[in-house]
Parts: sequence; C-alpha cells; structure tokens
Amino acid sequence: MYRKFSNIPYTTLGEAGPALDIYLPEEGEGPFPVVVYFHGGSYTRGDKSEPERLAYALPMLKGGYAVASLNYSLAPATKFPSPVVEGKAAVRFLRAHAATFSLDPEHFIACGASAGGYYAALLATTMGCAEFDDLSLGYPNEAEDVQAAVIFFGVLNLTSMDRQFTESGIVRGYPCVASPDSPEFKLFGVTIGEAPELYKKASPTLLVNADTPPMILFHGTDDVIVPPAQSVEMAEALSAAIGRDKVALHLVPGAGHTDVKFTEYQYFGEIFAFLAQNLY
Repeated sequence: MYRKFSNIPYTTLGEAGPALDIYLPEEGEGPFPVVVYFHGGSYTRGDKSEPERLAYALPMLKGGYAVASLNYSLAPATKFPSPVVEGKAAVRFLRAHAATFSLDPEHFIACGASAGGYYAALLATTMGCAEFDDLSLGYPNEAEDVQAAVIFFGVLNLTSMDRQFTESGIVRGYPCVASPDSPEFKLFGVTIGEAPELYKKASPTLLVNADTPPMILFHGTDDVIVPPAQSVEMAEALSAAIGRDKVALHLVPGAGHTDVKFTEYQYFGEIFAFLAQNLY
C-alpha cells in the first residue's frame, strides 16, 4: 500500500524534539510532491501515526503524493506559535533531505484537519514571517514555503468564531473561544478578551495576502466544533487576495466535525483535480 520511514527527528533538538513519519506511494520512483500533514486534536492531543487522524492524509498517496505526518508540541505544556514554528522546521528538513526520501522540493502542500487545519493554514499564510519561525531548529538556508494548502474543517479566524456560532443559533460543542475553559485558552494561555491582538495575528484568514498559495477547503454543514462559516470566510478572503480560480470550497451537507464522509475518495478526487490545476 505504501512505503514508510518512521519516527524521524526533524529539528536540531534530535530525539528530544518532534519527529515525523514519511509515507511514499507504493508505485513510482518519484520525486513525489509532498503533503506536510498536521493531525487534529484540539491543540492538546493526538499523534502522527493514529489511523483515525491519518485518514485525512493517506489517501493522497493514491494521487502520487508523499505524506509527511508530523508530531508537534501540544498545549497546554507548549504555547502558540510553537506548532507552526516546528512545521516550518519540518518543511526545511524535508527539503534538505528531498533526495534521500524521493521528494520533490519544489512542490509542498500544507494539509491538516481540525486543529491541524489551523496549523496548516497558518503555515500557508505566514510564509516569510520571522515571528512564526526559528531558524535555530535547523536548515536555515532551506525555504519554508508551501505551494498549496488542503484544509479540513479548520479554525481559521479566532476573532469571528464565537459570533458565527451565535448568528447560527448553534451552541459550540466545546466552551466558546472567549472562555478560559476553551481549547484556545490552552493554546494561548490567555483569553481573547485579555489579548485580542494576539488572537488577531494568530488568525489565518486575517493573514491572507497576495503571496498566499492556492487553497482547497472542506467543511461539514453540521459542524458544532468549528462553524462552517470559518471556511466560507477564508474562501472569500482568498478569492479577494489571490483570485477565485485559486480557491475551492466544499461544504459537505450533513457532515459533522471529523466526519468519516471526508475520508471518502470522491473528496480526494476533488483535491487531485485542484492540485493538478494549481500546483504546477
């Protein structure tokens, strides 16, 4: 089904730091375009090798893409922006070792689901932003940019999420963003009321710019953890900044958060078609 390289440290911290797994398609010699995948888990849990989390990434192998599944620092032990900083270090590591693992250094795709979708979107919207990077983690001469992004039901604008739930009449399945009991508080260590500017600069939708790469987004209409309006808002911001032809939004009727519907091959067919048009 695939070839796998497991538990590879990707920073200068070595075994004490985060690691990644690399999956290569069963057939072909490469070099393969690379999906850099962040798993979900409300910022606080999850692992790169859990099958239920990999379900949103491994189907990419069928399209001829390699998948690099990352572990990253989890909240509340580690605060924002550590996971994004580590993601950029992972991109540089993978570029530096592209020949070793049959990877295409020119074609990287940020991908993630739920909290992982948030980090993947940040990776795509903060390219070149020094405050989201730490070159001491390794390979400072390698680029940390990505050429496209695939986002499944991600948190995309922390400043609008509570309002969107209120307007929809749906009560969030977790405490609201403004609550000190929210997953977001665990990530930031402060509430949005205490640090509104921090939450603003940590919202991918508000960071979209003319250099943001093409992006395809998926969201369920029955999501009670992250409102589908988050992906709608992001798609609108992207369309204004980079053009509608470089953005695709799929609202899946009746799908909830982390719904198995998103793992169906038909949706990955949409991804392959989008990337074929926008990645090369």
